[in-house]
Amino acid sequence: MSNIENAAFCGQNRAYVYEKGGEVLVGELVSAFTIRWQRIRDAISNAQVSVSMNDCCDILELIEPVAFELHIYRNDELVWCGVITRMEFEYDRVDIVAEDMLWVAKRRAVSEGYNYQSYPQNIDAPQGPDPSNPTVGAPNQSVPTVQLMEYLLRWQCYAQNGDEWNMVDNIQRIDSPANCDSRTARQTNAWSTTVWAEFDKLAEDNGTDYAVVGRDIYFWDINLNWLEIDPLLPADIADYPRIVEYGNSLATRYIRTNGSGFAGIASAPPATRDRYAISIDIVSNENSQAEATTEVPPPLPSQTTINTWTQTAERRLSNAYPVERSIVVPANSTLMPSSPWDINTLIPGCWFEVSVDRLCRGEVTEYNRLHELKVVETGDGGETVSITTIQPPTIMILPTDPPCDPSTGLPVVESP
Repeated sequence: MSNIENAAFCGQNRAYVYEKGGEVLVGELVSAFTIRWQRIRDAISNAQVSVSMNDCCDILELIEPVAFELHIYRNDELVWCGVITRMEFEYDRVDIVAEDMLWVAKRRAVSEGYNYQSYPQNIDAPQGPDPSNPTVGAPNQSVPTVQLMEYLLRWQCYAQNGDEWNMVDNIQRIDSPANCDSRTARQTNAWSTTVWAEFDKLAEDNGTDYAVVGRDIYFWDINLNWLEIDPLLPADIADYPRIVEYGNSLATRYIRTNGSGFAGIASAPPATRDRYAISIDIVSNENSQAEATTEVPPPLPSQTTINTWTQTAERRLSNAYPVERSIVVPANSTLMPSSPWDINTLIPGCWFEVSVDRLCRGEVTEYNRLHELKVVETGDGGETVSITTIQPPTIMILPTDPPCDPSTGLPVVESP
């Protein structure tokens, strides 16, 4: 990863307090002397506003954590909002700390269990699962991971209790072309975890990403380039990028297992295994809560389940060879005024190209992805914007691409 401090951006950030649900304005924190906020890929972001106690006491005495939200506007556009989770009162200042709207999912238990033989009916239907029979589905089926992620957010979190957080319309699932989204046969017991922990685990284990921007929660397959911003050229940054090659990220075999002697296994092509080694392995364990809590031997996984594990292994292995080569923007490099980027388009997970034409590798152009955006504005120092970048997967799928091979979830490669 790499950090960029961007002094070229120059915006004005303002902080407001709203009642829970984000529709009733309490007031502006006009005496804020420090405003910090972030956007981050695959995590819950946070923000902090420090205000003078004397100037804002009329608002501060009205608010308390959880019942109120913090909204931050930059140049009159909403850039961040979330639930106030902590307030620290000192002699002459108050620090207000908030977490983005996924905090609600972090504090909501999974109330309906599901396993590899049953999923909620009508996960994708407008009315949600059948309330009279919510956990009976087709035997041994797997579902697209983003579909299950939406089910968790919508029907096990925000749609409950009358959508008191006003979030149902802000759940933004981004679908890949047909058959291209990763699939999962994950199983989870009721009351065993929280919605966000389950949502985050699905992303981690099955190759999906998510990010919160303002009030919207976006999630998509990691291979999907659904948002690409302008290329970054060496002239746009103060320090020349470097090239890094990572041997430890290489694998020629990927093993997806339930930890009980069964696995789906994917192997790299013979030429790749000949070049590096026949077996350089990555082992990934499929979550198996139900099996882990029983005293009897776990049931044999069905062939459908093993096929799902194999498909996951093939998708993950496709990003593990050849040796990963990355163009890395040096830490703390400053974006020059020539940078083509606008802060409102910097959504964690977006793709962009960066090029170098030296360093003993000829001309190299690689994609990077935005991982984290941080904004800090102080009364005396102005605004500082920094970003963290991360390397993308080897395979890139565009929204306009044709359907993938349903047996692998990968793009169809035509024979020469």
